[in-house]
Formats: sequence, structure tokens, C-alpha cells
Amino acid sequence: MNLAGYVINLDRMPERMARFNQHPDACFFTRVSAHDRLDLEKIPKDDLFNEQYILNRYPKKPEILYGEIACTLSHIACWKQVAANPSLNGDDYAIIAEDDLILATDFMKLLENFCQLPDVIARQKNIILLHKLGIRHIQWSNIVAQPDSQLQIGWFDFHEDFDSDGSSLYMIKKSFAQIMVNRLKSEKPYWLADIFSAFCNSEAMAICYPPLGYIPKDNQSDIGERN
Repeated sequence: MNLAGYVINLDRMPERMARFNQHPDACFFTRVSAHDRLDLEKIPKDDLFNEQYILNRYPKKPEILYGEIACTLSHIACWKQVAANPSLNGDDYAIIAEDDLILATDFMKLLENFCQLPDVIARQKNIILLHKLGIRHIQWSNIVAQPDSQLQIGWFDFHEDFDSDGSSLYMIKKSFAQIMVNRLKSEKPYWLADIFSAFCNSEAMAICYPPLGYIPKDNQSDIGERN
């Protein structure tokens, strides 16, 4: 299995990229310039994003934030690079990271071990989460893989358990990235970056346990105050 890595970073936040790069395995990742909400705020939301799906799905959510749109578009920018990467075959995976993530110790070794699991080798999943914030289930926020961890691939019974819990580290299959990029030629995005089940069937998703990274407790997000 061939792999590629991409890390999303705002041009105005080089210090976050510098922190990410302190990890010895950060060299695996290619930097992708993030869409900046400060630039997008000059553009009507309707020109960037189809809000209605999310607002209908989450009727208590008052609005879609520009920061959420910027985050989503940044992930799409990564997908475009994955789709065009000649070193990847259709059933190969790319790893997408956000720059506020701290990679687990021996990340590459852990990733390689994970990719040797039979259910990963089968390559039947389009999205495999490698991290969760633990907003819905707090235990996810307190664990991270160690060099000697026995990694497992798992599934959730409910699609909600894949969603609204960060998009800081995940695997995406190249053929699925190509499908999504082609869809976006004729429609605007209607999902948010971490509402995975809005664009990927939950049966085509999985999760790595324990996670292969973590978010520091004092992390400051540029997305804004989400509801």
C-alpha cells in the first residue's frame, strides 16, 4: 500500500506549522495552505457553500460560520491533491492532518502497523478516522497510541459517532477523493469537514483505536465558537 500525507496550515500561523514539524515524522506530510476565514468573509456564504443541508440536519444550529466553511474548503483542497497524486493508486490512502494535532510517538511505525491489519489491507473503507476530540464520548480525549500499542480497527453503530468530533487526522482513499472532487465540479459543498456521514456512508468508514495523535488542551481554534 502506498501512502501520502498532507497537513493543513494557515499562512498567517507559521508557529503552528513549526510546532507540528517538531515531530520527527512530520516530514511525511506535505503542507497545504489553508483557506482563511478572514478572506472568505468578503464573499457571500451562498457563493461558497450550500448551507441548507446542515441547517436542516441540525435545526438548533443558528448559522454556518465562515471558519467552518474555511476548514471544509481546506480539506477539499487536500482531497484535490490526493486525487491528482500520481504516486497513489486508486485503492491507496492519503493521511490528512490539521496543524494543531500532535502526532503520536513513533507515528509512522504505528501507521504502518495499522495498515497491515486485515481489514485495512482489504481497503474497503473510504474514510478511516485516526483521531477524535472526544466531544461526544470523553474517553477519546484522554487516550493516544503508544509505541507498543496494539492497534485495532473499529466501527460505530450510529453514524453520529463519526461526526462533529474533529477532522484533525484521518485516512481517505484516493478513489473516493476522486469521486468527491468530481462531484464538486457540479455542486457546492454542503457538509462540514467533521460531519463525515454527510458525504460518506457510515458503512464505508472506520476508526483506529487508540488514536494516532492528540490535540493539546490549550489549543486555540481559528474556526470560531461552534454551536
